[in-house]
Amino acid sequence: MEQYQDTPIKIQIENLRNMPDMLNVIQRYNALPSADVTKSNIISELDPRYRNRDAKDQGWRISYNSFPKQNVLLSYLINLMCYNGQTKQRFIHDKNNKYELTPELVYTLNEKINSTTNQLDIPKNVKPQYNAWLQSNRYLDIATANPTDISLERIGLNLGYTVNIHANDKIEQTILNSVNKCMLTQKVFELPEYQATITAKNKLLNNYKHLVYQQKYPKTKQTYNDYQHVYTNRLTVNSTSQKFAERTIAPYDDMKIIDDPTINFLYPKNGTTKPVDILNKIQQLLNYQLGNNSLTQAQKTEVMTNFQHIYNFCKQFEGKNVNQSIATPTNPYFDTKKAKTTSLTVRFVQPTYQQTNDGLYHDEYGNSLTSWVKIGLGGVHGNEVKIINSLDETKQGLLDNKGNIREQYKYTSDVTNAIHQDFASYYPRLLINLNVFKNEHGQDIYKELYQERIANKNKGPAFQELQLAQKLVLNSASGGADANFNTNIRCNNKALAMRLIGQVFAWYIGQSLAMQGAKIVSINTDGLYTSGISEKLNQEILDREVANLQLEIEPENIQRFISKDANNRIEITDKLVTNGANVKNAQNINVSKALDHAAICDYILVKYLIQNQDSLFKSFDKNEAQKILSNYLQNQQIDPVEKLRYLQIPIIGNHTNYTYHFLQNNNQQVLMLPETNRIFPVKTGENNIYLKAIKGNYIAKNNPNKTLKILKAKLQKQGFDYEVIQDKLRIGIPADEVLSHDELAINLLRNHLGQTKFEQEFEQIITKQSLLDKNLRELKLSKVKNMNENQPVFIFNNNLATFNNPTQFINTQLDTEYYINYVEKVFNRWKN
Repeated sequence: MEQYQDTPIKIQIENLRNMPDMLNVIQRYNALPSADVTKSNIISELDPRYRNRDAKDQGWRISYNSFPKQNVLLSYLINLMCYNGQTKQRFIHDKNNKYELTPELVYTLNEKINSTTNQLDIPKNVKPQYNAWLQSNRYLDIATANPTDISLERIGLNLGYTVNIHANDKIEQTILNSVNKCMLTQKVFELPEYQATITAKNKLLNNYKHLVYQQKYPKTKQTYNDYQHVYTNRLTVNSTSQKFAERTIAPYDDMKIIDDPTINFLYPKNGTTKPVDILNKIQQLLNYQLGNNSLTQAQKTEVMTNFQHIYNFCKQFEGKNVNQSIATPTNPYFDTKKAKTTSLTVRFVQPTYQQTNDGLYHDEYGNSLTSWVKIGLGGVHGNEVKIINSLDETKQGLLDNKGNIREQYKYTSDVTNAIHQDFASYYPRLLINLNVFKNEHGQDIYKELYQERIANKNKGPAFQELQLAQKLVLNSASGGADANFNTNIRCNNKALAMRLIGQVFAWYIGQSLAMQGAKIVSINTDGLYTSGISEKLNQEILDREVANLQLEIEPENIQRFISKDANNRIEITDKLVTNGANVKNAQNINVSKALDHAAICDYILVKYLIQNQDSLFKSFDKNEAQKILSNYLQNQQIDPVEKLRYLQIPIIGNHTNYTYHFLQNNNQQVLMLPETNRIFPVKTGENNIYLKAIKGNYIAKNNPNKTLKILKAKLQKQGFDYEVIQDKLRIGIPADEVLSHDELAINLLRNHLGQTKFEQEFEQIITKQSLLDKNLRELKLSKVKNMNENQPVFIFNNNLATFNNPTQFINTQLDTEYYINYVEKVFNRWKN
């Protein structure tokens, strides 16, 4: 394919109706003859007969997101070809006539597999092939290297490659798009972010034998090291990071982590000192600090009042069991959703920074400011907010009924000489100090791994891959501890206690800095950002208070820090760091993340905010933004194809949520689009094409009673009486009697989905009982997100490298005003 001229790859298309082609597929799976069909017939990479990954009949199969579909289908076909259900002999090729692999059969299998969300419905006689193939570790699903749920085509779009190929013949189009997916799979496999995870998992498999082999001696990590003792459910490169954490920390059932029966706040439990109620200790430490600072008596009282709220919030969980797997009649399960409060918001109390009539902090534009922190069951976060009228009034009106800060109080901070109190080792140290992963035999493998990783990190480049692999386990462990399903490291009581204690510590460290004059700009689970305090004083406070808590925090100087909230920020040190939905792609497009706008908009916004020190307090300057965009587009050092990659707008449909897109021209002609598309806004001309959307809107999501009420009202409006309506709901109502679908949407989707599938989705018979199982939707024409309905567009789903004269297109046809208008909307959400 001309779109991938730089890709040295051979594409082979096989017809599964043809016996030699089918045998080629079986050969690559390497299914061996066996007298017992329930045994594995797939050669594992650990099998003595395994030669190397390059062997034609023993190679690797690499795919993207093929767990729920392709593997099931291929396993089914292999089983169909190799086993007729009456004999135990494999490779009975003359059964091809009995089980003819017609297109209808393959289509039926595809439909069956597509209708299930996972491999749970695999026929029983197919599971041996399926499981054996996965356990062979000769199969790599690249999607497992990235926990973000993103399609292969969407990554291809981010990279600038072909996302869809259109052909007049449907079979030709299917084949070409399948080939394209093979090409994309190789490209994604080569990406550094995917390679890093794959390398880390392989490193763990090679270095920690208990991930693969059976236990040799009870209650130890010692394992066998031969093919006859491979763990039945061994880990492979496709196993999740959380599974790696579980099997590294507690590899066998007799090394399972034992949870505390209920939540307690004793700390530390690592044997260094006698454990005490840490909440009481924090109270003592606060009392000591309050005797040695410049806070007013009213401010000191507020600090202790805030802590009392935090104390009460945490104590409501003490003595409760939030681990359902260990619940008993005498130790019942407590659902945290039923707690009195699931979050708490308090402010950081600081001495007067600039004395004014109201005695509060002020920025140079007269805004009164204070900093707030939210503590909850998930994590800690907070930032600066505006005070409106008075502090008391702000306290009363700051939060809405969902616990979120109301719009009028939001404030974007922009400070110089900030300090990032980095929590890099914060949570691993908490897990160790609380003995969260210490098993009943006195072993703390998590602690051992943490110490190994620190040692390897200091040994230099030769140990870089191993320490990164160990980091993967360390960072995934707390999620496994707090799982809602049974694992060897599940310990919900310990995990929640650790999270609450961690948040109390984060507040305490922030409040300790604030009491000495630091301004708390932002706080989240990664760290605390402060300003207005010297490096020396900052370090002195950390040395004293962090030592009291047996933690580590590494301060880092930041030249300039712009923070919209806890998750959206710009950091300038010797390099530029951006985080958040509107700025993260300013320097490089994160291709493994779903992007819903043009990356150039992130670039413009970040440049605009950095170049204009006081921009957050002024109206958006379109001319200035246009200048930034023009400079980028006219920069001859940037490849034109790279410019297109930054300018492209992803348009993504979603058939599971009934979102479809189509094009419409001035003559009302329409064209349905595939799920993934790349468009560019263009200037108005004679032959304009516009982007439209069809959406299936819920009548009442997950509320059968409300849906039923709406349907009855529609039938009453049509003149039916009560008894007739009841009969209709019992017998069944044709969907078109009560669902008001848009006529154009019906016509387009009937042709796009096919009559059978359309009828199944939108023309089903509705009964009172069926409402309990299905959310009804009405098809309506809808506005496309971030797109004016009168905006002409140009669609280009081929490889951007094949774009004809991109520079001329950018200079003459591209509607640059679209990008400026989009940036203005985003800027107004950051503006003070």
